[in-house]
Amino acid sequence: MGLKMDLHMYSAYSEGSLKPLELVRKFYNDEYSQIALTDRNTTEGVKEAQIAGEALGIQVNAGVEMSAVCEGTPLYILGYYIDVENEALQEGLRKLRESGEPMDSGEVIALIRGAGGIPALAAPMEICGIGEPGSEDYFRRLDEILRTLKKQGLGAVECFHPSATREQGITFVTCAEKYHLHVTQGSGFKGPETE
Repeated sequence: MGLKMDLHMYSAYSEGSLKPLELVRKFYNDEYSQIALTDRNTTEGVKEAQIAGEALGIQVNAGVEMSAVCEGTPLYILGYYIDVENEALQEGLRKLRESGEPMDSGEVIALIRGAGGIPALAAPMEICGIGEPGSEDYFRRLDEILRTLKKQGLGAVECFHPSATREQGITFVTCAEKYHLHVTQGSGFKGPETE
């Protein structure tokens, strides 16, 4: 099995249709060596996925996707390599689920960092309200958001995602390099019906 990874996916605990075991099995059968379960505003399925990963021989990173707002713009922050037992993180996730309102991006990033994780901006092409996706205005506004998020402690950008063309992904890499951010890739996989 080569180095094939997907660091953005959902299980039935949030927006996905597969149970964590089924999800891990699917990616194992597709010859992935590393995945991250990033359910929205919950880490309920992580341990189940990691147990399945150990049994099958595929690395499953503890992750989460958190609803955030940065300078009035709603977006999502992924957290990789988090401690799912971290009390402050779990309290923040509970608040997100109960309120249904996004949390300030600085608070989300601090919670992820406090849980030992790496915060990453999810799927930049899916950010609404910053201009026509891919336009000059869009990339100018994205640059402003990345500058703010970097100051707040952002560690990475999901540059390669199905919502972006290869060329747009390369542009995101340039943006990430400008702010010394890591580059990640993920599919946002929700189930076989969305492939």
